[in-house]
Amino acid sequence: MIFNNSSLAFGRNETFGLRYNWIFKGLSALQKRDDIFTSSDALSHLGLGKNMMLSMRYWLVAYQLSNKEAISEITDFADYLFHPAKGKDPYLEDISTLWLLHWKLCTNPENATLYSWFFNVFSKTAFTKLELQTALEDWLKFQNSKSVSPKTLDRDINLLLKTYSGVNALEKEFEDQLENPFHELSIVSKNTDGTFGCYIQDRENIPFHVLGFCIAEIQEYFSQNDLISSSRDFSVIPVSEILNSNEFPSIQKIFKTTEDHLFYLLNQLEEQYPELFQINETAGQKNLFIKESLDPIKFLKDYYQTVS
Repeated sequence: MIFNNSSLAFGRNETFGLRYNWIFKGLSALQKRDDIFTSSDALSHLGLGKNMMLSMRYWLVAYQLSNKEAISEITDFADYLFHPAKGKDPYLEDISTLWLLHWKLCTNPENATLYSWFFNVFSKTAFTKLELQTALEDWLKFQNSKSVSPKTLDRDINLLLKTYSGVNALEKEFEDQLENPFHELSIVSKNTDGTFGCYIQDRENIPFHVLGFCIAEIQEYFSQNDLISSSRDFSVIPVSEILNSNEFPSIQKIFKTTEDHLFYLLNQLEEQYPELFQINETAGQKNLFIKESLDPIKFLKDYYQTVS
């Protein structure tokens, strides 16, 4: 969740983005055989070419669905949502599931460095691809990170823009977009002058449960990382910091939504979970009181029970 300049991930996606059925297919295969991605008959069993298979494996890790060191270890998040038999949304039919996956990707700098940087650090709302790549290269130099080939960065940036562009934004790749679930989020647009846009706007299809999940994950991360969290009190936090922090992932930047809409969602959280949250204002500053340790999965359960 926190960037470490010694741990970078670029060029591991084999130029393929996550496709609609890959989570179900990959987790189903791992459920039957935990060595599926290293077995000699992996390609025929999965029905994929080698590059697509490697891409599938990479995305399972990047979206925090399985463990990088032990691919067969499925996370609680993946088990609840995507278990082939009992998962709540294994086929990505609910747009809230896509927002959750987006959050998981953008809070995984070790395995999805570009996405973490683009949504947490890069701030331009209108830009060319060249400006985007130049800004990334400058940032990597500032971080004293190991060098990454410009060609690798170019390929990864192309995929990011394709993944998050609306379905009609890249007409020549229309068929690929139909395989891409994240075009539904319409986070990136291609402007008529050839530039790209990534604009802040109300995202009314994000339910308050997703915000609760994000806050719970931030709290959980810091409570499990003693060296980082030794001086961090997660019982009282300025609301502005919860929504848009420089210390931990920025909820507002990741979802590219307005402060007003996030305040609305936060007020809903307070109304629905008065035993967990309370918003008070002191000296003109709104603070969020978190009354006990939060369980991220609780917010998933409460949401998917309402839509099942």
